[in-house]
Amino acid sequence: MSEQVILVVDDEIANLQKLRRTFINRYPVLAASNGREALDLVHKHANIAVIVADQRMPDMTGIEFLRQTLEILPDAVRIILTGFTDVDVLMEAINYCKVFRYMVKPWDPPDLLMTVERGLETHRLAAENARFRKELIRRERLARRKGERERAVQRAKDAVAEIHATGVQVKDLDIGLLDFPCEVDGEIVLLCWKLGEEKITHWHGTEEGFAGRKPIDERIARAGKKQE
Repeated sequence: MSEQVILVVDDEIANLQKLRRTFINRYPVLAASNGREALDLVHKHANIAVIVADQRMPDMTGIEFLRQTLEILPDAVRIILTGFTDVDVLMEAINYCKVFRYMVKPWDPPDLLMTVERGLETHRLAAENARFRKELIRRERLARRKGERERAVQRAKDAVAEIHATGVQVKDLDIGLLDFPCEVDGEIVLLCWKLGEEKITHWHGTEEGFAGRKPIDERIARAGKKQE
């Protein structure tokens, strides 16, 4: 997993510097002074794990910005800073932007640091769970394919056992060719059927083996129909 990055967004330079100082010696930090600049960073840095955004910014609000990050970074943890306890704003943030927590300004740096560290841990656990689910799915698919192969092999073994029981010779199972005895003008010849093909197309004499197989002619075809 790549190193987790924190993105801080605030249009007030003093607040932005304060946010950077809170994390700079502990975690990688990206900073933006408006929503559009922050969106550019979001597009460029897939390892952003936590976003801390001010609600009141001139070009777009914190909620508008966070909503636009949902599709780009669906697993990022979002924290919003607000100078007012506006119930409608907070409900919108929680319901539509997946906000992890809101904090009222002026914030307490140790409290914000603790909140962000919890967010980082939440993000880490979510990423681990996603990898675990992906690995489970991969293993289930492998097990299913293995089971299908084993069942196919067993069906082939059962088919060969049934063929042996009828007296048909299995000359070369590796290339999927089966011999069916057929009487032609008082002589026994062997019809060759290749597994998977719809009909028998070749035959050979009992002493010739597969190397001597020849296309079925009208005489062999008539004899084969009598056998049926």
